[in-house]
Amino acid sequence: MSARRGYGAPRSIIDQYGVLHDGVAAYHGAIDAMARIASDGREIIVLTNSGKDAAANLTRLRKLGFSGSQFRVLSSGEVGLQLVRSGGLGPKFTTGAAACVIGRHGDHYAFAPDEFDLVARPADAAFLVFAGSDAPRTSLAAYRAQLQTAAQASVPAICVNPDITMIRDGELVPAPGAIARIYEDLGAGSITSANPTVRSFAMRWPSQRAMPARVP
Repeated sequence: MSARRGYGAPRSIIDQYGVLHDGVAAYHGAIDAMARIASDGREIIVLTNSGKDAAANLTRLRKLGFSGSQFRVLSSGEVGLQLVRSGGLGPKFTTGAAACVIGRHGDHYAFAPDEFDLVARPADAAFLVFAGSDAPRTSLAAYRAQLQTAAQASVPAICVNPDITMIRDGELVPAPGAIARIYEDLGAGSITSANPTVRSFAMRWPSQRAMPARVP
């Protein structure tokens, strides 16, 4: 995807997973392709549904061999966090509130404990964040059991990664979107998604020449 602004360099927006790498290794030619795009003077934004923040995704890409100096990263997790901070999701989603982050055990993704009262049980939360998946270690049946009480109480939720499947260790496993669907099926009501906002953010993000925003 490309976009041209009224100022700054032409912009290329590139998805991360399934385009640049498979979660284990960079796809053949992807590193060279990114270098060629950057050498043409294009501003590159790597777009990702990841529930983690930009810094964590940039670290992952560097480990896979990509040069972090060639692009900026915009993640669904970071956009979801900004929406909560700004009050854009309404009064039920606020910093300082008890939040239960659904994902890999021990990972808070973009929602850090210095901004939220992170709780382990969904039923104890003021809102839920579907940010990741602990599959295959945690099955969808186990997630259903964990979420049932919170669903009965209609605890509000945001899904920052709507993917139904994801690549982990080279294999497809259930992703946060699949877990969020279970929550909806349990009668919790509609779940707010940060994902549509991410592409809008990417198109409106200030030019690098106007405001440096690359993660160091």
